[in-house]
Amino acid sequence: MSLPVDYKYRWLLNLLINNNRLTFEEIAERWYKQSEGERLNRRTFHNWKYGVADFYNVVIECDKAEGYRYYIGKEHLEDIKRDALNRWILKTMEVSDAVAKHKRLKDRILLEEVPSGNETLEAILDAMEGNNVVSFEYIKNFDNPENEPSVYKLCPYCVKQFERRWYVVGFCLTRNQMRKFSIDKIQKLEKTEKTFELPDDFDGEAYFKPFFGIITGVDDTRMGKIQFEHVEIKVDKDRAKYFRSLPLHHTQQEKERTEEYTIFTYDLYPTIDFYQALLHEAEHVEVLAPANVRKKMKAKIRAMAERYK
Repeated sequence: MSLPVDYKYRWLLNLLINNNRLTFEEIAERWYKQSEGERLNRRTFHNWKYGVADFYNVVIECDKAEGYRYYIGKEHLEDIKRDALNRWILKTMEVSDAVAKHKRLKDRILLEEVPSGNETLEAILDAMEGNNVVSFEYIKNFDNPENEPSVYKLCPYCVKQFERRWYVVGFCLTRNQMRKFSIDKIQKLEKTEKTFELPDDFDGEAYFKPFFGIITGVDDTRMGKIQFEHVEIKVDKDRAKYFRSLPLHHTQQEKERTEEYTIFTYDLYPTIDFYQALLHEAEHVEVLAPANVRKKMKAKIRAMAERYK
């Protein structure tokens, strides 16, 4: 069975990212092994090159002086590093391809269940392409049958993934404020004919940058007004290795390391999402500063302990 063409573009791009300056013969040989016997001719190869340019906006260049070696220029490699969406697509598809190739191991490949909502996500992305307002019903709690859905009209600015869920973020015309909604709780979404202008100063990455997770200080009404803080936590030596390999937040810095513990620092708004991440590691973590964050953490731990009395 022939592999899909987008897979071939992705394979060629990943090959040249990881193995720069290959001849056509070397590329064809690797494809022969990868596809388990499918031959690659020059015409098809050049079609793939054009496909990579169209799909990923990356130009594959050829160094004729070095024996017609194909490569991705330094500028485009830097663009790939900066383009979070392209990186995510390539890495996600790379894992998906690896799993699909070994479907015979389905009973031995264990995956996390992802909430539904792919069709709604695609509809939202389609609306974002034309800056169309969307209308939908939203149910906050599916477990409560008496919970009537609320109807919203939203200017979708961006979407964000967090902890296996997708969220749409934008200006809510119904509430006249910025709001975010979990896409798997959206029902009966419709793209309206009404359009909106995306604010010139809106930057989705910058919008979430000073926060942890999906909750921002703007809508974290359960905790009141939140101040930007310089947070210090002490982590047990063994667990500190995990924090180094997978930083809790992009601002993570290592302030001190001893044989028994490491002190990490973070600069952010400590929302509920951040406290929940710390509580997930509560056995190994102690909040040192600032005093108000330490106090809130103590209160949460005390409330947890009360449940077990």
